[in-house]
Amino acid sequence: MNDGNRHDLTDAQRLARDAVRSLQRPAADADFRARLKREFVSGSLASDAEDERNGAGPAFRRRAFRPWMAWAPAAVAAVVLLMVFRFNSMPGPVVTRVVGEGTVVVDGRSFPAADRDAYADLVSPGSHVEVTGDARVDILYPGALILRVLPGSDLDLPGRPGRWFGRHLAGGLEIGEVSVLTWPGFQGNHLAIETPDGQAVISGTVANVFVNQDLTCICLLHGHLDVVAPDKDLGEVEAGMRWVLHRNGSAPEYLTIAPPHRDHMIGLQEDTGKR
Repeated sequence: MNDGNRHDLTDAQRLARDAVRSLQRPAADADFRARLKREFVSGSLASDAEDERNGAGPAFRRRAFRPWMAWAPAAVAAVVLLMVFRFNSMPGPVVTRVVGEGTVVVDGRSFPAADRDAYADLVSPGSHVEVTGDARVDILYPGALILRVLPGSDLDLPGRPGRWFGRHLAGGLEIGEVSVLTWPGFQGNHLAIETPDGQAVISGTVANVFVNQDLTCICLLHGHLDVVAPDKDLGEVEAGMRWVLHRNGSAPEYLTIAPPHRDHMIGLQEDTGKR
């Protein structure tokens, strides 16, 4: 609009034009001008302008932030930690085979050995198990190990093996005999079996613990096994050897494996197909 077409304006339009022309030119705030100068010199002005066009300018970023965002990293870490704990534990014990006649007592409840379905679900990590008569019970910890509980045994089962931590398991044998065969998934774990006369610490692969009224006999067919007596650590057992710990205080004896214990371990290997 210019003076050449002034005659085209209505009275109202001319009044509006004159009113706008009479307005004073606004003065920029001193702080704003200083900030604008700094952003122009640093080059951040262009990026801010681009952000504004994309709807992500300073005002948008301020509005987008919420207080819960400060807790987000901690929440993610907590979820990860929960998942680690959840999946660290390997499966618990499962009764896989029962041979012979007798009774099986699980945490004080007695069942005919042949009625496996009646007590199998009661067997859990840490359960107290007794096997009487001539019954023999195989208890599997899937992916980790299997215990063959022989007739006349009274024992406390170990807990669940851990994949990454909590890898030291503990069980107990009051009397009787247990053969142990470990799987590759047990690697890095240690199973300590306490007896009245000492402790067998099994790392793998095939071992046997026997307890009667007079002694404890701890055998290794092959793999890694340490024996601890009340007064000293007897150290590693060589494959094909055993420690005999006497209850009367006599010195421990280091001997070759007795045939019955060797046969029990070999039988467990053959039945499971593990060598």
